[in-house]
Amino acid sequence: MRLQRAQTQAQRANLLGGRALRYELFPLVYPEIPDFDLPRALNNGLLPRHYQAQSPRGLMESYVGDYLKEEIAAEALTRKIPAFSRFLESAAFSNGEIVNYQNIASECGVSGRP
Repeated sequence: MRLQRAQTQAQRANLLGGRALRYELFPLVYPEIPDFDLPRALNNGLLPRHYQAQSPRGLMESYVGDYLKEEIAAEALTRKIPAFSRFLESAAFSNGEIVNYQNIASECGVSGRP
């Protein structure tokens, strides 16, 4: 029983705290790219692998899919799913209109203040 409890606690612990370094790759900026091509940058994006790819569609789809998955998962952890779902629906209906935060908040059943 004690061993099982210790294993469960170890599975939840982040054992890399203070020992792991985190690096982030930011997009390129045009002075970093020889023979900069604006249409290519707009179509491919400015992540190095995407910009240089001959057909970046697969790279972009997986990047966007992972990004959205992480963002929606993070949103779900910090907010209530039903309210977030109502927000997405309300935002879709107000597409192309001037954003009125109070109206969207009341439709979602949440406070309009941050």
